Amino acid sequence: WPHAVAAAWLAAASAIAATPPVDSSIAQQVDAIEAAAGGDPERVIAALRGLEARARANGGQDLVKFLAAWGYAHGAVNQPVVADAAVDELTRLGTGAQAHAALASAYALKANLLQFAGRLGTALDWVNAATDQAAMVDDPHLQYWVYMSAGDIAVTTGRLALAVEHHSAALASATAIGNDRRVAQVHLALAPLYLALDRPAQALAAARAARRHAEQADEPALARSAGVLERLAGGAATAPSPPPGPGGRSAINPEAGGPGWLADDLSARLYLASLYLSAGRYEAAEAVA
Repeated sequence: WPHAVAAAWLAAASAIAATPPVDSSIAQQVDAIEAAAGGDPERVIAALRGLEARARANGGQDLVKFLAAWGYAHGAVNQPVVADAAVDELTRLGTGAQAHAALASAYALKANLLQFAGRLGTALDWVNAATDQAAMVDDPHLQYWVYMSAGDIAVTTGRLALAVEHHSAALASATAIGNDRRVAQVHLALAPLYLALDRPAQALAAARAARRHAEQADEPALARSAGVLERLAGGAATAPSPPPGPGGRSAINPEAGGPGWLADDLSARLYLASLYLSAGRYEAAEAVA
């Protein structure tokens, strides 16, 4: 498997290298880094580090984009001090032309940090405020992040129908961006929700779409997870699972659809069992467990 891991690292490096040229705005470069390598926060931090000075010099949208990505990536690798500082700075930027984008970013980042800390009820309040602000901004990159965060938090608080609503909005943003990895991630988040809500045809369609887009994005970990859900959604719950094989590295605070998420049959079944419980489908939870 070392050869596969090396290939994955080379692919990630190539994706980051394919970011816009230096004469593009910092905001565009941050969007490209997030779109290419958002599932690997350590790589995102490394790619962003060289942009900080210019982002701070430029201010405005460039600084908002930088701080949001910088803060989330540090929060994902359990460095909350850096992330909290980004929240404070984004909140101070919440005036003028970039007010809605800055506040949406600040609130979503705060919600993620609270979720990571297990403070789910408070996280839900913050992410609801973030979606209100994001709806006022014509920025699919920002909206993708905010709605994915809102969907994840809705799941953890047992609000499965709301999670579908938020993830569907994230899917629209990912599709508008044209990023296969993000589209795969959203479909992968939606598939188990559809199963839990007794919508097997939609679950199977989402799992197949997740696998197709993951393959197009050359994301083997996402494709494998989609395959696991595709078998479960297709009713082959008793079929043996293929060997796990090499996978992506999981962050300390992984996002739904991130590397290593639902990477094998056992983790998918346990996750589905928890969703069935949230949906009040106790017999289905017992069966899948």
